[in-house]
Amino acid sequence: MKYCNNCEQNVEPEGKVNWLIFAVLFLFAIIPGIFYLLYCFTFKSKTCPQCGAANFSAADHDHS
Repeated sequence: MKYCNNCEQNVEPEGKVNWLIFAVLFLFAIIPGIFYLLYCFTFKSKTCPQCGAANFSAADHDHS
């Protein structure tokens, strides 16, 4: 859990794969599609599921 500084709530950051980009890359050349998936799961920053921001701090904030 992380605290999203934008929407001011504790959330579980998630990384999303753009499946359209993956499908296009995979259809035209399999290797770039595989590299795109590796990029998404290793280097792409995770974002807030509520607002889409990547502005996090520790989850133990007490913002009542």
